[in-house]
Amino acid sequence: MSLRKDKLRKLIEMQGFTDELELVEAALSDAVCPTICMNPDCSYTEEMEPDQREGWCPECKTNSMMSGLVLAGII
Repeated sequence: MSLRKDKLRKLIEMQGFTDELELVEAALSDAVCPTICMNPDCSYTEEMEPDQREGWCPECKTNSMMSGLVLAGII
């Protein structure tokens, strides 16, 4: 499984969604979107802009946060 697909699956699970569609629907109806750190050893999540591709991860101290909408290929 690719890192992106693995992180999307983990984000869906950690945010309490049942599937990708539920995450996308929730994110499209809000000004913020669930994001996850893309570093392999970190799974920090936070709400950020829907188009976020390089958000700051306070755990890793790197610009590695990516939006669920980006991971799902919507943006």
